[in-house]
Amino acid sequence: MLSKSEKLVSMANQIARNTAIQGEERAVAATQRHFKLFWEPRMRHDLGLHLKAGGHKDLHPIALKAFENLTPVANVETSHVKATETTPVAKKAASKLAAKKKGPAKA
Repeated sequence: MLSKSEKLVSMANQIARNTAIQGEERAVAATQRHFKLFWEPRMRHDLGLHLKAGGHKDLHPIALKAFENLTPVANVETSHVKATETTPVAKKAASKLAAKKKGPAKA
């Protein structure tokens, strides 16, 4: 069974390999966009900790470049994760949950 770090590295490498056909510059941008849109802050933070501990050799060069260019909340130097940062998927789910709690609209 893979550790959490190994799983994140595997996922990041898979994303990088799938975008590599676009050429390095576009692949880095596409991989970075994927990290921002679909990875929760905690996932990015945990990958950053793995890299800080020397795990950069495990990461595909495209994934490494994409990760290094992320905002400070996701990069290796960050020691905490902003709880207010959410992905579009999380925002949509929160919106649906809030609507469900309110109940049907009254006429």
